[in-house]
Amino acid sequence: MNPTCLLAQHEKGLFDESRSILKGLKGGHRNAEFNSLILPRCSALVEVIGHRRAYEATAKAGVDSDLLALYEIHAVLLDPSWYIQHTDLTREYLFQELVC
Repeated sequence: MNPTCLLAQHEKGLFDESRSILKGLKGGHRNAEFNSLILPRCSALVEVIGHRRAYEATAKAGVDSDLLALYEIHAVLLDPSWYIQHTDLTREYLFQELVC
């Protein structure tokens, strides 16, 4: 995994957030608090793993860089608030990437 890849950063960030929440739960993973705070995040975690793996596989396969960039911006736009909060991307940059 390339830690500088935006999609890998997103994956790591979401897992770090979930781990942090889990550490704060008094009853561990067998209680209603876990069910309400962690379980709703699971589908997003699976999705970010898939996006990162697909991106890395296509990059390794030599897919055209423009197509790869298109895939990356599409994946980023599925959770733009995370990228704006945790990276140096801005709303304007994302808008420009989407338009161009």
